[in-house]
Amino acid sequence: MLKQKLEQIKARLNQEYKSIDTMKVYSNHVPVNIKIKKLSTLPSRLRGAASLVYDAMEAHCNKDFQVYATQQPIAKETGYSREWVNHIIQLLVDVGLIEKIRRGLKQPNLYTLIIKKKISSIINEIKLVLIEIAIDKKKKQSEKNSYSQNKRIFTDYDQRSYDYDALEKVALGEMEIDDLSEIMIS
Repeated sequence: MLKQKLEQIKARLNQEYKSIDTMKVYSNHVPVNIKIKKLSTLPSRLRGAASLVYDAMEAHCNKDFQVYATQQPIAKETGYSREWVNHIIQLLVDVGLIEKIRRGLKQPNLYTLIIKKKISSIINEIKLVLIEIAIDKKKKQSEKNSYSQNKRIFTDYDQRSYDYDALEKVALGEMEIDDLSEIMIS
């Protein structure tokens, strides 16, 4: 059941974020492929600038893939004007790479790198399922070990009964037999 769940999550990841087969991409990193796929919908003259701005935003994101940096430091890092960065960010919002949340006057906007956040979420789901599988495997192994340790010796075998007087005579050499089955009580 857990393996089916894992396969379903992997299939969802593959379906939603399949890499581009027709384009030569020099990285197997899925977010890079998705960024290229999304940016390819932009006019060719804007793709380089959009990629650079996105990369600069990526450098400023936290573990939740949120960017609190204002447009000014991103403009300074990329060499573009703040107005041009604002225009590029709006294009990135339009193609679905980022989400923009206005936080009020004198507050910097909050940007979320949507694709990276979704992929990270799916990868975390995969990690949780793998942990569940490992725990389940350890539990089964533990149950198997406890069964073999608690199993009594000889409980699965018929016990043999001997005529102890005859056995004593054989041991003292007073009686000779070819096989112990001769003195067994049936």
